[in-house]
This record gives sequence, structure tokens and C-alpha cells, in this order.
Amino acid sequence: RLYCDPRGRSSRREFWAFTISALILLLIEGGGMLLCHRAGQLEELPVWVWLLLPAVLLCPFGAVTIRRLHDLDKGPGLLLVFLAVAVIGVGLIALHIEEVQPEIITKDVAAWAWTALRADIIIGSIILYLSTQHRLYGPNKYGPAPK
Repeated sequence: RLYCDPRGRSSRREFWAFTISALILLLIEGGGMLLCHRAGQLEELPVWVWLLLPAVLLCPFGAVTIRRLHDLDKGPGLLLVFLAVAVIGVGLIALHIEEVQPEIITKDVAAWAWTALRADIIIGSIILYLSTQHRLYGPNKYGPAPK
């Protein structure tokens, strides 16, 4: 029902239930990647197979996180910065792989990529910290309190 709906508010229980479920799915996928790597079959599978689950989880992750921030009477700005830095960081790290475009790789590009990764860890930690906070009771500008 709320797959990609950022309107309203989410309780801590809803946020953590989704986050832990998604983490378990991603760990299972990572285990599958490890098994394929050990069997020497990782290169035989197309890359999109391993990107499918994170892509499917991106929209509901964003929606539940925005609703959780709404429950704390905060806007989605912090999550948008997190996602923007993640896209920049992942893009730079992808460029850093020498097989992709070695002529673009410089020490500056690599430094910016790792800086973006560190910034994302900090911003993600702030979001996780905020997600543990008690909600504001009663209605706020984002709607009534979740049940």
C-alpha cells in the first residue's frame, strides 16, 4: 500500500521492520554473489542480476525514510542529500575501475569518490540516529501520528 508513497508518517516499528527485512534480503543476495564467486561463475551472470534487488528496494526505502523523518517533523532534505552524494560517490567509484575508462582516472577522481563515500556514511549515520528517536505525539504538518 505504501510502496513508494512518501506522504504521511511512519512509526519506528514500520521503519525498522522494513530496514531489517531489506538488510536480510541484501545479505542473502550478497551470500549468493559470494557462492557464485567461489564457484567461478560470477562473471557468467549479467551485472543487472545483482543490481535488481537494490533497485527494487530503493523506492520503498526512500518512501519509508521520508515518512519516518516526517514523523519527527523533518523534511526529506537530509535523505535527498544522502541519495545525491551516494549517486555521485558510486559514479566516481565506478569510473575508478580501471577496466571501465582508465583515461579518466586520476588521483583527484579517486579522492573525490572516497570523500563522497565517507560523507554518505556520516549522513546515513545521522538518518539512522534520527530513526531511533521518539516520534512527536499528535498531528504535525505531515499528518496525524501513525498508529
